[in-house]
Amino acid sequence: IGDLIPTPHHIDVFLEGLPSKCASVVSVMESKIDVMDQYEVEVLLCAHELRLEMFKKNVLTDVASLNLTYASPSQPPAASTD
Repeated sequence: IGDLIPTPHHIDVFLEGLPSKCASVVSVMESKIDVMDQYEVEVLLCAHELRLEMFKKNVLTDVASLNLTYASPSQPPAASTD
């Protein structure tokens, strides 16, 4: 009690508790040679989360566009005026 936890250990414990969707960014952070501070970890995680959200929105927009394209009713054949 009263012992301070070193920042690198604190960051390691925090990163281990993140969900699997953060695995790629966690790997990058763990492979850095320089010790990162908590602010730097927060910035990297927020940037990663924003990228995931942008990707998710792009995928949903693409799927919606495809659904509209395939759901469009076909035009009946034009009547002949012979």
